[in-house]
Amino acid sequence: MGAALLLNKPFPGQSIIRGIIILPWIIPGVIAGYLWILLYDPQLGMFNRMLHDMGLIKSYVTWLADKRLALFSVILVAIWKGFPFSALMYMAALQGVNQELIDAATIDGAGKGRQFFYVVLPSISPVIRITLLLTSIWTFNYFEIIYVMTRGGPGNFTHIFPTYIYNLGFTQFRFGLAASYALITFAMLLILSLRYMRELDKRELLD
Repeated sequence: MGAALLLNKPFPGQSIIRGIIILPWIIPGVIAGYLWILLYDPQLGMFNRMLHDMGLIKSYVTWLADKRLALFSVILVAIWKGFPFSALMYMAALQGVNQELIDAATIDGAGKGRQFFYVVLPSISPVIRITLLLTSIWTFNYFEIIYVMTRGGPGNFTHIFPTYIYNLGFTQFRFGLAASYALITFAMLLILSLRYMRELDKRELLD
């Protein structure tokens, strides 16, 4: 939301910055996974070199092999990949806020903070709900990133439903259990999808 607020204000090079920000979202998941493997590399990765040069670490960190760091490292990639979509959705919503309401709030003496919480935020709340639902649905489908980067390891610490189901079915050949988890995943996604469609219907009624 903060990034959307900043990008919504005119500044030199705004269109270029917007184009750069959207890049993580359009990069295929497999390519993104391998790119971050290079960044996390214990010997050659940018993160270790930067932290070492800053004096924050003495020895190189194995980001994807350490149980304490692997999940955090994968979550960081998922946030990096999904951030542009959320920022663009919020930015589009901010541009659609009725300026007359903001002007009226200004005349009534409301500051920027009160304008945001009492005018802007209620106006864009339907978009926020839809965006959160979509990102929740897509989180279930980050199979390629996790499979490329960790394959669910170390010690199953980075598994999500799709990678765990794949591991059960095609590595352990426990097809019955894999099918059961697949049905659970389908039910969860169905609930989220129905919720998403309800939010769309509400938005159409408001429009």
